[in-house]
Amino acid sequence: MLKNSNGKFILGVMLLVTFADVYAQTGSGAISLLNPESSVLLLIISAFGVGLLLTFTPCVLPLIPIVSAIIVSQGAQKSSRMRGGVLSSIYVLGTIVTYAAIGAVAGATGDQLQAYFQIPWVIGIVAALLVAGALSLFGLYEIRLPSSFETRMQESASRMGGGRIGSVFILGIVSALVVGACVTPLIISVLGIAVAKGDPLLGAIMMSSMAFGMGAVLIAIGFGLSYILPKTGAWMEQIKHLLGVMLVALAIYLLEAIPTVPVLFLWAAFLIVFALFLGATRKLAHKATGSHQFLKGVGIVVLIWGVVSLIGAAVGNRDVTQPLPQLAAMLSPDSVITTAPSESISKNAFNYVKNIEEFDGLLKKSSLDNRPVLLDFYADWCLDCKRMDRTTFQDPSIVALLNETFTALKVDVSDPNDDLGRTLRKRYSVFGPPALVLFDSSGNVLDGPPTYGYLNVEELTDLLSRG
Repeated sequence: MLKNSNGKFILGVMLLVTFADVYAQTGSGAISLLNPESSVLLLIISAFGVGLLLTFTPCVLPLIPIVSAIIVSQGAQKSSRMRGGVLSSIYVLGTIVTYAAIGAVAGATGDQLQAYFQIPWVIGIVAALLVAGALSLFGLYEIRLPSSFETRMQESASRMGGGRIGSVFILGIVSALVVGACVTPLIISVLGIAVAKGDPLLGAIMMSSMAFGMGAVLIAIGFGLSYILPKTGAWMEQIKHLLGVMLVALAIYLLEAIPTVPVLFLWAAFLIVFALFLGATRKLAHKATGSHQFLKGVGIVVLIWGVVSLIGAAVGNRDVTQPLPQLAAMLSPDSVITTAPSESISKNAFNYVKNIEEFDGLLKKSSLDNRPVLLDFYADWCLDCKRMDRTTFQDPSIVALLNETFTALKVDVSDPNDDLGRTLRKRYSVFGPPALVLFDSSGNVLDGPPTYGYLNVEELTDLLSRG
């Protein structure tokens, strides 16, 4: 059994790794809870780790003894253990099939879902779900499986005895659906990768890996390896707290996409509270262990970070990785603070459309000039929009191509009630930004749905070649 201090030590180290992974790629701009730019292997391992941690939550843990009673035959014979292991694996396979299907659907519809995930109220709902899940893990309230479901599972145990293959497989499918509703915040974390990548295969593999992580303990029990499993204790509470802290951090990370949210204040509060939890202000014992000293040192660093972030928030900054860019500029006179992406975009490449009459006029003029049209749907709260403005649309080859061959139009849909944005989104069936609509030289929309998400130079060049 892990001692409480060791549990906090593990918690602190894992949180540092989490922060490093999230902020190492803050320029990626993808609305996802894990980092979509990570290697595929790391993503799969991370999904497995999430599933393994979910095993020790109130939603999943009660199922282990119940399912074990259904699928594990009694007796200590080798054949009995083999049968129990096979049936355990079949049950977990049922959960894997269910989650793999969900992940594949999320990946296949990634463009549309990603567009929805760029809408402020959708981001707010997802962030609220994450915080609600975190509060339950902190013990404010408890989210458990419905008691009726547990009762039915126990009744199945008494009827099925050692279990039948088909029934056990179906039981795994049903359990996955019920448990999925109970652990929605963590599932959203994994599905966010499939959405950001738009890859159904990756979505299926990651969700399968998470399901396997959730079922690994059950498979071990089925093969008679329960003795290798750690005993319950205070360390399980630390895992719950770890998941809770991660969910809060990821909720704040999502809210960075909404300009009206004072996100740096939220980061400052989070860092200060986390520093206090690590013992930044507590006095060390006379013979403190190395782990206690390490935690206190980390806590002091995090506390300083939180205080600096609080100062930065007070002067209007939003980036927790650079809470005081003004100070950095003072210390390095040669450094340049970059302007907002919407200000740095080449004015020669795009015409910003102000009203529907102007848009129709420019579209008609382009048709008379025999020039194809690129229509870009942009929003101030859209991270991928800003990322494209900062990178792809600044590339000299793209700027030259747009200026010489195309009429490039940009419409700002930051305000959902704006008549222009609402009219054009409805006219061209656009879910939300970032979205590109391509017209031929006659002013007709090219076949196919709008193109969603971030495009690099090569991808945009390939798209423009269709015009």
